[in-house]
Amino acid sequence: MKKYTSILAFSILLVSAPVAAQDILQGTILAFDRKANVLVFNDRSVFPLEKLQGSAPPDLKAGDRVEIKYDSNEDDGITAIFSITLLPK
Repeated sequence: MKKYTSILAFSILLVSAPVAAQDILQGTILAFDRKANVLVFNDRSVFPLEKLQGSAPPDLKAGDRVEIKYDSNEDDGITAIFSITLLPK
């Protein structure tokens, strides 16, 4: 019985453990559309800033190199943006 209890406890722990994977992008901003609230990168990828948890650097502009930590999935695309950090040029 003790063996089954240990297996059950391990199974519950395994299933309930959150996945801590984050996507990270480093790139150069092609455009920052403040009206549409999106960042467009040189590779033409678009990041909707309404998904940003927190705030963007106040002086963010085209030509800046940044690192973005975000979460995404195949069904919904970008689901959350955790941070935007300016990188040295």
